[in-house]
Amino acid sequence: MPLFINRPVSYPQQFEALDRHINDPETRETFYRGLAAGKRAGFSAGGPFAGDTATRDHWATDWIDRRGHGGKYWPYLDALDLKDMFAKAFLKSVRASLKAGKIHNTLWVVHGEPPEEYGRGKAVSKAKQRRLFIVAVEETDQVVNVVIVTPKPIVEDSASRR
Repeated sequence: MPLFINRPVSYPQQFEALDRHINDPETRETFYRGLAAGKRAGFSAGGPFAGDTATRDHWATDWIDRRGHGGKYWPYLDALDLKDMFAKAFLKSVRASLKAGKIHNTLWVVHGEPPEEYGRGKAVSKAKQRRLFIVAVEETDQVVNVVIVTPKPIVEDSASRR
């Protein structure tokens, strides 16, 4: 039986490390060129997690599955290409930050429970998936934000895996 958690499951320091890397004048341009070449933010694009297999595995299984859809945290997200959503958002945000000299900030906002359909074993419509999982770039006078809005992640109960 899945449990729904009330706390963030991605460590905030990982987003902080990514933003420090993007905001560092010595690494931001190389990082942007990696993103522009189609490499993954934080990993193959020369990001701060290039050699961190634990963080890579966390993103590649918990956040996103091998097809680019919802990983273990959002298994009902089967119609959205989350990998593409993240790639486009970080490319746009890092480009804007670099071009305008603005601070880059990554925010993760958990907005509520997983959809009722998932709890009943039903499919969740693509339109509803789009409303539930949002990756947006918002720019102010001084800051470029990547805002990730999701329902609460699902974490398997260890007792149910026995």
